[in-house]
Amino acid sequence: MDDELLGVFVNEAREHLSTIETDLLSIEESGVTVDKDVVNKVFRAAHSIKGASSFFGLHKVKELAHMLETVLDMLRSGEMIPNAEITNVLLAAFDQLREMINHYDESENADISEMTVNLSGLAFSCLRQNKESSPEPASIHDLHAESFANPPATRAETTAARSAVKAAAYSPSTVEETIRVNVGVLEQLMNLAGELVLCMPPSRRRTRAPWERRTSASTRSPQSCRT
Repeated sequence: MDDELLGVFVNEAREHLSTIETDLLSIEESGVTVDKDVVNKVFRAAHSIKGASSFFGLHKVKELAHMLETVLDMLRSGEMIPNAEITNVLLAAFDQLREMINHYDESENADISEMTVNLSGLAFSCLRQNKESSPEPASIHDLHAESFANPPATRAETTAARSAVKAAAYSPSTVEETIRVNVGVLEQLMNLAGELVLCMPPSRRRTRAPWERRTSASTRSPQSCRT
């Protein structure tokens, strides 16, 4: 291990960590309106320490920095809203990280289990809350239940739905709109669309452009033509 390079790493890591406490408290006070630049600054500190410690074989330092990086990434993406609990966990983890860097020759003997458990708990709690707050997509069972509860539409309803879809597609308005269509109606529309394509004269069906034909012919391998 190059002592000179290691000394440069330690000095740079200390510089990164010098304002961590002030920055984390500022992030906590900002709450939802957190300054992204401050969060990015703290994130880059953890990221830089993680990368350099890996180069020097300081595996425990790398592991702890990586866990810090994960939580900070959630903060800067907006998935996690800063509060006192998050700040306390981050401060404690950065304190241990600083101690390990100051005594890098003993860092592999450090017990970081408590910090990694706390940081993992923050990340898991955030992911669980985000999942619970997100609407669940409809399952196949739900779609079948809806189709049985709402029988297929009449011809008049099908024509009305088809007109609504066409009007929405060609509407000059830039406002995005949506319509709700019965599953049975949707299935009938898909069948009608397939029949229309089959009934179209060959001259109106889309053919490949000349450059598309040349491209496919030039890229085709000799083996692909064999039977």
